[in-house]
Amino acid sequence: MKALRAGLGQLQDAYVDAVGGELWLKQAHISPYEFGTYANHEPLRARKLLLHKAEITKITAKVVRKGLTIIPLAIYLNDKGMIKVKVALAEGKAVGDKREALKQREQKREMDRIRKGARE
Repeated sequence: MKALRAGLGQLQDAYVDAVGGELWLKQAHISPYEFGTYANHEPLRARKLLLHKAEITKITAKVVRKGLTIIPLAIYLNDKGMIKVKVALAEGKAVGDKREALKQREQKREMDRIRKGARE
């Protein structure tokens, strides 16, 4: 709690996993509290997300049925002093989409190289 208030949390590689009817936030890096004692927490441990049972079943049903992924978007403190994690359901890219994105990225790099050469 104190580490998050100090702004020591990252969701860069984090994801949410549904295990046993519960949602767990995994790979979220929350640094140990600077003034903590020997009992500080592990920075990358899994953290349980508290949701209503109906919300959990609705989200997990979409994940199982449609093949969606649950990703955390933001972590913040609400006005009551509780830590909240904003999550979203996302659809992954298809193989064809990835190839197209790679092609566009390569074309952009090539154009940047040409522009840089023209300036000199």
